[in-house]
Order: sequence, then structure tokens, then C-alpha cells
Amino acid sequence: SADKTAAFVTRDMMEAGRRVVTLADTTGPGKIILTEDLSNLESAVPSNALAKPKTYEGDSENDVVEEKDQKQQDGQQTRRIYGLIKLHLHNLRDCTVIIRCKIITSTMEISNCHNVTVKVESSATVATVQADLCDGLDIQFWDAPSNQNTSLHGMLPPSLAEKA
Repeated sequence: SADKTAAFVTRDMMEAGRRVVTLADTTGPGKIILTEDLSNLESAVPSNALAKPKTYEGDSENDVVEEKDQKQQDGQQTRRIYGLIKLHLHNLRDCTVIIRCKIITSTMEISNCHNVTVKVESSATVATVQADLCDGLDIQFWDAPSNQNTSLHGMLPPSLAEKA
């Protein structure tokens, strides 16, 4: 049976050229799920032959395929990158956001959220979280390749809160 309290965000919902997702002004209870197919959103940018992307063993892969773009007369190579560019969560209340997609910048911004749980699953790439003016925010990293599953309950785990 389908979960009636879940809303799925898929790439079919994205306007052409849009790669930043903003979820705003929503009150639960319920779940918002950013599906794996958002990892297939394609961005094409000119390639820099001198830059080599960093990779880390065991991390969720964001393969970059460079190929010659037939449309360019000068033979400039194009880098195709897959996934969202950034995720913004703003003014959410009493809900859970589940992230299953790659975020190219690995950045998530959260503001004015209350009693929200964010679950980052192993297929997602989130390394930087900026959270402002939130209370009751619970950020969970599930099945991280490093096996360092971490949760930030109420913004700081008790061990860090005592030191702050």
C-alpha cells in the first residue's frame, strides 16, 4: 500500500535547466522524499583540462564524464555532471525529509525549520549543512560508506553541546 503521508520529489517535477531544489512552507506530519532519479539530472559545463576532481575511496560516486561536444567549433570539451546542485529547506514544520539523491556541491541549507528530521541515505552526497534559526532539528546520516553513521539531534550531539 502507498504511504499517503509521503510526497515524492522526482526529476519529472523539475523545470528544464533547474538544478536547485527548495522545499518551503510545509507543515506535517509526513515525509518528503527526494528520489534517486534526481541524481540523473544533467548539467553540462565547459571542461577545465587543468582541474582534476577529487575522489575519496568508499564515498558515493558522482562520476564525471567528459566528452567532445559536437556543437562547439573549437573542440572544447564539455563536462557532464549529474545530480542536484544544492538543496534548500525553509520553514518546514513537523515532518521528515529523506534525501536519496546526489547533490553536486554536497551542500544543504536549512532555515526556520521546527521539529524536522532530515535523513541522508547512503546514495546521497551531503557533506556541508548550514542550519539557521531552527529548533528540534534532527539530522541523520544513514549507511554512510565510512561507517561513521552520525546523528545531530537538536543541532548538537550531547558530547559537543557540553563543550559549547
